Amino acid sequence: MGFHISEADEITGEIGFNDYTLKDLPTYGILTAPLKVGYQYTIDRTGSGFYVEPQLGYNIVGIVPSYNNSTYQEEETKFKGVVGTINGGYIINWESIGTKINVGLRYENVFYGGGSVHATGMFILFSFQKKKE
Repeated sequence: MGFHISEADEITGEIGFNDYTLKDLPTYGILTAPLKVGYQYTIDRTGSGFYVEPQLGYNIVGIVPSYNNSTYQEEETKFKGVVGTINGGYIINWESIGTKINVGLRYENVFYGGGSVHATGMFILFSFQKKKE
């Protein structure tokens, strides 16, 4: 969700749910649910083309599998913490049908008391807008 503050820039808000599979243990995963705000800045100042978008927020739910060496049992560690994200990509503004297509890359890090969770990814977003008359 974004709120235009100028033709080229937006204040963005995002809530998500992420499920990451662990490389060494494919049956286990890490769950996060971040709530973030950000600032989307288009490089050529037109509202389309290349952009960068830093985001900052809080992870409201997090679960990571762990192993308790004293009880020899598998456990789930629950965590909350600060989230930092950097997005970058390219925006195509298809005004004739009122659609904006955003293709990009993301790096996200959730910081918590027991460490941090890093994630990278690619995305394609479609946003539908009222056509300009």
